[in-house]
Order: sequence, then structure tokens, then C-alpha cells
Amino acid sequence: SEYNPTEDAAFLYAEQTGGKVVVLQILYSKLYHWGHTDPIVSGSGRTTFIEHIRDMTLSQGMIKKDELQQKAKKRGVSIEFQTVESENPDAIVLEEAQKGYDSIFVPRERKKLFPIFRRSISQKLKSRSFNNVVVC
Repeated sequence: SEYNPTEDAAFLYAEQTGGKVVVLQILYSKLYHWGHTDPIVSGSGRTTFIEHIRDMTLSQGMIKKDELQQKAKKRGVSIEFQTVESENPDAIVLEEAQKGYDSIFVPRERKKLFPIFRRSISQKLKSRSFNNVVVC
């Protein structure tokens, strides 16, 4: 598996505090948009495409889940998964954050071409007074 600073920071924190890692796994593909809006493909073709994308997304999610479970086992850390399919990941993250975690680890997002039009999830969390956000 490749190096992921967000995962490693969360596992390290759990090791140091004796806590567990709760993974919010949001399954979504930007390809869903094309499956819903492609004017050339017929209704049954759209349905087939969307089902194919969903199957791929679920499969990739299971691979990642297995990888994280192995990482947790190696490090002796307890892990729990909350898996959700959503086209609005930010809303899911904001809702989950309200459950009151010690720390919320989020990946660093690439700088946007026009950052004033879209805030990052860490900015949205901090604007709602979640001061325990770790960006890595």
C-alpha cells in the first residue's frame, strides 16, 4: 500500500492515546454525474453504466477497507468503519463530525483555481467550530 499521511497520522494518534480509528468511508464517483446526464446514451444504457460505476466504487471501497484493516492490525490499533454512499461528501463529513471525536483527520486538498468559490472540507469544519481538525 502507498504512503498516506492522513492515515498514518490517525493511526499514530490512536497508538499514542490508546484510542481507536473511526474511518468515514464515503463511496462516490464523479462518473455518476455523466451517467445521469449523458444525452446520447439511452435510459437502459445509463442504468447499466451507473450500475457498473457503483460496482467499481464498492469494489474499490472494499479493497481500501481491507488495506486499512491490515494496517490497523499491524499497528495494534482498533478500527471501525462507517461506509456511506453519497453524492454530497461534505454534508456527510459535517454530520459525522457532530458526534464529537477527539480529532478529525482530513487529507490536504489541492489548491483550487478559484478558491473563493469552494471552501475545503477542513475550512467548512473549522467554520463550524470544529477546532480539532488535523489536515495532513
